Amino acid sequence: MFLDIVFPKLISKKFEGGPIFKTFVYSSESAYEQRIQVWEEPIYQYTVDAMALNKNEFEKLLGFFYIVKGRQHSFRFKDWSDHYVEAQALGVVDQAPATLQAVKVYRTDNMSYVRKITKLAKNNVHVFVNGVETQNVEIDYNTGMITVHETGLVSWTGEFHVHCRFDTDSMTMSADVNNPYLRNQTISIRSVRS
Repeated sequence: MFLDIVFPKLISKKFEGGPIFKTFVYSSESAYEQRIQVWEEPIYQYTVDAMALNKNEFEKLLGFFYIVKGRQHSFRFKDWSDHYVEAQALGVVDQAPATLQAVKVYRTDNMSYVRKITKLAKNNVHVFVNGVETQNVEIDYNTGMITVHETGLVSWTGEFHVHCRFDTDSMTMSADVNNPYLRNQTISIRSVRS
């Protein structure tokens, strides 16, 4: 079940990670390769060394872990390396109302990849029609669907989150008086397709 809560931002800044695709690579005896892409869309995985957290951060992490019950519930995660879109075109609306999916387009030379954005950051999304911000809009922050009631070129600017869950059901802690926190443990979070 998805809990509409954001992973503690102070801790998420310490996480490393990003997109992961899945590709099978078959090599022949003569070293030719055949590659088969299994996932058209990536998952996102993030990790943090628990020893990098101070006492306050550890307590926030532990409290959040209890709330989401390990892998049981998913939540919002802010990927500080990729959480913002500016003036991203969504399409031209000829007949209103129209509903469009929020996306982020990554470009290299003449190639592009379109990423579907499903978790928009509340109170931090601005929608434009023909370059002018509009209030005549409905935004579903949990699906990324944007309904506009005007015609023209629609674009958006704002922040988004990644739909994630913990990658473990256990958090092993030490009873060491000098360091009563997590020891030698990497905490992993991975995205959930939505």
